[in-house]
Amino acid sequence: MERSLLKLRFLVLAGCLALWTAGCRSSGRTAVLVNQRPGLLRVGVTPDAPPVIYKQNGEIAGLEADLARALGQELGREVQFIELPWNDQMAALTEGRTDIVMSGMSVTQTRRSDVAFTDPYMAGGLMALVREEDADEFAGPFAFVTTAKRVAVQTETTGDYFAQKYMKEARRSAYDTVTEAFHALQAGKADMMIHDAPVVWHLAARDSSSGIVVARPRLTVEYYAWAIHPGRGRLLDEVNAVLDRWKANGTLQRTVQRWVPLAE
Repeated sequence: MERSLLKLRFLVLAGCLALWTAGCRSSGRTAVLVNQRPGLLRVGVTPDAPPVIYKQNGEIAGLEADLARALGQELGREVQFIELPWNDQMAALTEGRTDIVMSGMSVTQTRRSDVAFTDPYMAGGLMALVREEDADEFAGPFAFVTTAKRVAVQTETTGDYFAQKYMKEARRSAYDTVTEAFHALQAGKADMMIHDAPVVWHLAARDSSSGIVVARPRLTVEYYAWAIHPGRGRLLDEVNAVLDRWKANGTLQRTVQRWVPLAE
């Protein structure tokens, strides 16, 4: 009986070890790497928000793309961009399918409960695009809080959360991508679009002849950073050390200004 019990315990232990080495996910906060190749930095991106991150001639481009490639060089790791829908970014990171999210993500307390954020690399906030004839109507933040007009947002972004929390009378329409939200404004299906300031500035400059302009007030002040699994403290420290060097030698400011000239 004792030998049978010892054998059973050995089999259970061996089975657990096999599951662990196969990369089974944990329900705790420990990072589990899925199909991780040594020396690879898997960067989660949603390339639909120029100039922050987008596709140009089939290639990933924009501020975040430049910063990701530079970060890979600094860390001595090959960068692999993992394209995901925006609403899958957090799950992919926590499940170990990506190592870092570099896709114009702003820091929020809700997100902090699931991921660790690096030091911020850029200040920003929410702004709105409106039709030129409506610009005077939206000269201050209070006008957005009290409006009953139609607002287009990208789902599960800070713009979406702002509209839901503060624009109680507005008729909100949420779209999967910022491009779809912008097209709704262009097509007259919405009276405004709310998104991150860099994206709003870019869309207004790109489409300057359409009669769509940036509303003057900044609705919020936010900071953009990169998300990392909370169980990967070493990677977090390495990335923050690179950011410190870039801030000290001007590399970060030059890169941001090249893509977002109006960034603070």
